[in-house]
Amino acid sequence: AALADYAKEGVDVPADLPFTDNAAVVAAIEQRPAGLVWILQDTCSFAKATDESFADAVEDKLKDSPALGRAKGAGARGGPRSFTLRHYAGEVTYAVSGFLHKNKDPLNEDLQVALGESSRPLVASLLQHARAGAGGSRGFKGVLSKFYGQLESLVRQLATSKCTFVRCIKPNPGMRPGEVDAAHVAGQLTACGVLEAIAITRAGFPDRLLCAELAPQFGMLLHPEAVPTGLGDEEARAVCERVLRAGGLEKGRDFALGHRKVFLRQGAFARLRDARRRRTLAYATRLQARARTMLATRKRHRLAAAAEAGTTWPSAS
Repeated sequence: AALADYAKEGVDVPADLPFTDNAAVVAAIEQRPAGLVWILQDTCSFAKATDESFADAVEDKLKDSPALGRAKGAGARGGPRSFTLRHYAGEVTYAVSGFLHKNKDPLNEDLQVALGESSRPLVASLLQHARAGAGGSRGFKGVLSKFYGQLESLVRQLATSKCTFVRCIKPNPGMRPGEVDAAHVAGQLTACGVLEAIAITRAGFPDRLLCAELAPQFGMLLHPEAVPTGLGDEEARAVCERVLRAGGLEKGRDFALGHRKVFLRQGAFARLRDARRRRTLAYATRLQARARTMLATRKRHRLAAAAEAGTTWPSAS
């Protein structure tokens, strides 16, 4: 996501950023026609297909894929036929036993009879829908392909939405309250890519804001009067660059400007806030000095007026 944001904003980032490309695994699972989803779908379409023939098809069609690990078959110990995928989180071995049956998910014959003989129209219609889904459409659609279709629909919906995800971390394997297993937590953060995402962000630009948001927040570095909100992209970008330079930041070394966003190196945002704090204190000190000067001048005028009138100034005041 960070790299995509850089590309969208037209910001150049170092080519040596730590990044693990997971494209090979994604292609091995979902690419047509040699992905696991479609290999399983095609194998289930044949009446005489077996789990062994599915494993053979996986090894044949994915033999050149870097995501396919070392094939495991029934060896000296008589283990089940299996294949291994090199996921981002590590290698995972899948035993092929029952793959086809679970994907076909056939209805039990007794259940079909019970549904078909039901006197309730709704219950009887469930069997009709099940039969239509199994043979009414072109080609075979198994559990995995249906799930994949639902997943594609969800991804399209998320692409049109602005979502915030909360990642849940298990504190310990036994789910015991008040106990945190550091190694267990670190393993989850590593496996789900959080640590690598943080490393990529820190190596590039950890902090990023819209220019139209940053300019009003730190506009006082240019002038004590507030920078107006609602600036256009180009105007906000120009004001933002002037604000950053006024805060002591150098373009390229400390920040980069995109089309609509400003990207800040590690520590640059803290320096910018410190510059705003120091400028606020300077303005406050100047205001206090002016106020004290005004009060002292008024007091001097009153003392002078009292002296001319031959009176003394009350000590209490």
